[in-house]
Amino acid sequence: MGFSQLIEKVFSNIKILLIFETKKNIFFLNLNELLDKLLTMQHVVVINDFKNDSLYKTLIEGMLLNLNPSFNITYIDTVNLHRIYEAALILRFAVFQFPKNSIFLFGVSSVCPEDEGYLYVSLFDKHIFLPNNGILGLFSDIIDEQHVYRLPYLKTTFPEIEIFIPAIAVLLEQASLNEYVLKDKPAIKKLTNILPHIQKNQIIGTIIYIDVYGNVITNITQQEFENHTKNKSFIIYPGTRFIKIYRISESYDEVDNQEVFALFNLFGFLELGIKNSSLSSSYNLTYLSNITIELYDT
Repeated sequence: MGFSQLIEKVFSNIKILLIFETKKNIFFLNLNELLDKLLTMQHVVVINDFKNDSLYKTLIEGMLLNLNPSFNITYIDTVNLHRIYEAALILRFAVFQFPKNSIFLFGVSSVCPEDEGYLYVSLFDKHIFLPNNGILGLFSDIIDEQHVYRLPYLKTTFPEIEIFIPAIAVLLEQASLNEYVLKDKPAIKKLTNILPHIQKNQIIGTIIYIDVYGNVITNITQQEFENHTKNKSFIIYPGTRFIKIYRISESYDEVDNQEVFALFNLFGFLELGIKNSSLSSSYNLTYLSNITIELYDT
């Protein structure tokens, strides 16, 4: 091989190497752009009881994607019809799990009269749009009412589309709703039966969710339970006087097969069940059934 041929081959290899490196850099650049986009993608969580009604779902999804085509939309639409306590519990759980700057659109029993209206709540750097229908009673322990605002009212049969989505559009455009929300603070409606009824020697709770295993989740929080059972023994009656629970378990593995149990779940609510069976079907417990806790001085 002559000298000129050797030089030509070396430069050819350098050219190939440069092309490869350039393509590799472009690949990594595109990959980084994709990762940045995924990490900054804004989540929208739509909670409703539409179930398989594709018309309403399509309307909401289309309008949201018109606002921002990169929205990552999650539908939680398996809520039983009009069960606002069930939906409120799902919302509370979701708010803790989704990343900052997520948007929540609550659409269960969402049509409200003007004296109740519609709300925007800023909570944990997340944005919640919901009717003032009483569900905020389940958030009393975590919401600062200074961060609850009243949205402009419009008489409508579909507030998700005509009130919440326009407000979301303003939020996206201005990064704030300070100039959009009404200045007067709302009278926050709180349904009384969404909170447990507490007396000196008795706590009466309500079933607000039944999971696929037949376990029932009540509206009694661990904090409320511990505050009112200090230096007292207790008996939990899961909807019947024939079954008594004398202790709180820490996990399911502490419970014998077919034993009725009580524990505080991941989110701090009292949960009752039967290991490897269904408490709700065994004792005909339904949504909004009462759970009684009797307290005794020790």
